[in-house]
Amino acid sequence: MAMMAFALVEVVMIVLGIVMANQLEEQKELREVTESAEVLFEEVMSNLEAEVLSANAVIQKNRTNNRVSDVVYNPETTPQEAFQNAMGVYFMVRFYDQLELNSRGYNALEKIHDRLPPHLLDLYVDLDLLMTRKPEIEENNKRFKEVVYANMEHNVHNYAWWNKSNYIGRPGIEFIEWMKTPECLAQTHLAVNSSAHLASNSERYRVAAIDLYHDIRNVLSDTSAAPPWMNYAFRGDLPMEQLGTYVLEDKGFLNTWGVEEITLDLMGDQLVAIPNNGDTMDLCSMGNGLYNFPGPTYSLYEFPTDSTLAVQQFGVLRDWTYRKKVPTELAD
Repeated sequence: MAMMAFALVEVVMIVLGIVMANQLEEQKELREVTESAEVLFEEVMSNLEAEVLSANAVIQKNRTNNRVSDVVYNPETTPQEAFQNAMGVYFMVRFYDQLELNSRGYNALEKIHDRLPPHLLDLYVDLDLLMTRKPEIEENNKRFKEVVYANMEHNVHNYAWWNKSNYIGRPGIEFIEWMKTPECLAQTHLAVNSSAHLASNSERYRVAAIDLYHDIRNVLSDTSAAPPWMNYAFRGDLPMEQLGTYVLEDKGFLNTWGVEEITLDLMGDQLVAIPNNGDTMDLCSMGNGLYNFPGPTYSLYEFPTDSTLAVQQFGVLRDWTYRKKVPTELAD
């Protein structure tokens, strides 16, 4: 009987030893996976920083293209204005921007995501969701590049003066005359439209990337200073005097836009736009007094003067200009 009891104890001890050894091995593997994943998430953070910078450049390029398209499409453009903006038109139909995405960190995490601890798995799920935006952005990149190359190849083959403009690095009188033609209008429309599609998706990606970036920082307990561009909250670059209600100057836009008044207000560190016929919209700062609304109706808000608000719309549409409403007590 004693021998049986001893044998049973020995078996139990062996089983416990095996269980403990397995647990230690699992804990070791979890530590190794966690350490590897944390390094990869640091790489993802670096990728996101570069991607947000790239998105900013794309959005700025679209803003420039949109402004220049006003010169091409406005029948009241003067010869002097055409001359002053010729270089901008040249760059608009000749050059493109791309939102450069780097998936290396994500691809490495994808291989180990099924072994991640819960707190890192949550981050991976959010990163995986962000990556679902990549195919459409790559399609936007491809389309923008194709449009610009098609413009360039057509102009190089059909206009000797275009080659001369390339060589001397500035548009000549022939180019300025060409700016009045239906062909220039068509090339402008295609370039600005493809630029706007990319800018719209870039802004939505930018905001989601910044949110994920700070979530990763919090989980990794990263207390270092984040780059200034990894932030879309109100930055104090808009004087408080510019908050208030703005009234649409050209009422002809009401047929398509329907927003006669927009009120700008500050809720905590969030600048918001409140249309008279819609919901409150969070505006995301790009710095330098520029704010984006990254929703389905993408638009860019800026302040040409202390009393005006310009709302840039999608594609070649002219800006909608609003003038600040003077309070009744001051108007009297």
